[in-house]
Amino acid sequence: MEDLGYLKFSLAREALEKGNEVSAIALLQESLALNEHFKSYELLGGIFLKRKDLIQARQYLEKAHGLNHRNDKTATLLAETLAAQGDSMKAIRVLEDLILRNKNYGPAQKLLKQLEKT
Repeated sequence: MEDLGYLKFSLAREALEKGNEVSAIALLQESLALNEHFKSYELLGGIFLKRKDLIQARQYLEKAHGLNHRNDKTATLLAETLAAQGDSMKAIRVLEDLILRNKNYGPAQKLLKQLEKT
């Protein structure tokens, strides 16, 4: 089952590279049904963030962050989603935690500076 889950994940990434978000979403959801992994949740969250479906994006990104709170990209995407929903204080906390771990992560530094200006 794990191999099939990874295959679906890989196919979803290929679909995303080709711009086929609908197919990627379906494949990622199938992958998650077989093998729960933070990266699948992160990709789904990123797709929904891009689509401005902030509720779905937050659900997936919070799940991804819960499974791997040390992933810089996941934390930054979650913070971006939180900020877009108006929860800037929580977004700042997520970013500050990330920067304590990895002070050189540029995307987090940039987003934090933007949030601190508002």
